[in-house]
Amino acid sequence: MKSWRANHVLYGIVIGVISGVVCGCIFGEKMQVVEWLGTIFLNALKMAVIPLIFSSIVTGICQLGDIRKIGATGLKTVSYYFVTTGIAVLLGMVLVTVIKPGIGVEISS
Repeated sequence: MKSWRANHVLYGIVIGVISGVVCGCIFGEKMQVVEWLGTIFLNALKMAVIPLIFSSIVTGICQLGDIRKIGATGLKTVSYYFVTTGIAVLLGMVLVTVIKPGIGVEISS
């Protein structure tokens, strides 16, 4: 069995989410005082995503070894991307057609 240290980040995230919900329910609008902390955290996460993805791709390509594998792997990756994107678009269109979000909502200027 893994020790608790192996999943300490997961536990921290769960504790943070639970404490945020509890504090939001208890203190309500007063929690906007610390809203800037959440904004900074989310912006830092957004800033880290692109370099992380880029370095993961470069590391993966470097570990392939044989340059001929890159073409086949690239084709599989692009194919997978387009198939999953198509499924996501199709699912989104079907759900919007079925659920019809926004019906009955009046937009006031």
